[in-house]
Amino acid sequence: MTGTLDIMLVRVAEGAPAAGKQLSEVRFPAGTLVVSDGDGNRIARPDTTLTAGRRYVVAVEPDVADEVMNLLQG
Repeated sequence: MTGTLDIMLVRVAEGAPAAGKQLSEVRFPAGTLVVSDGDGNRIARPDTTLTAGRRYVVAVEPDVADEVMNLLQG
């Protein structure tokens, strides 16, 4: 692959705007895809809860990376 997507492993911070919410409740910007939990054991679904302290694999377009980090880490 030679694209420009950033694939990140992000730990959700306590008190972050997305912490404790299901993916369907978080308004991620276009160009964001939460792929799986950090262990790679489960594909993320709309009912996946973003638990503080847990890691998630997230694919983002570079121009929205800062906004996504703000949602996940505050």
